[in-house]
Amino acid sequence: MKEITLSVSGMHCKSCAILIEEELKERVGSVLVSFEKGTARIEFDNEKITEKQIKKAIVDLGYGVK
Repeated sequence: MKEITLSVSGMHCKSCAILIEEELKERVGSVLVSFEKGTARIEFDNEKITEKQIKKAIVDLGYGVK
């Protein structure tokens, strides 16, 4: 398992964080998003989903990610 912490921009409330968690939870080992900190901590298996695919999923929801 690999763990990354991404900076996520454009989140305005807890619902934004929940939306990202719901989008990713079935494809990653764990996901914890904090709209207060503007971060997403994600643990994933690189053979099942790549970091690039994770970032794309977040961007597709309308958020910025670094």
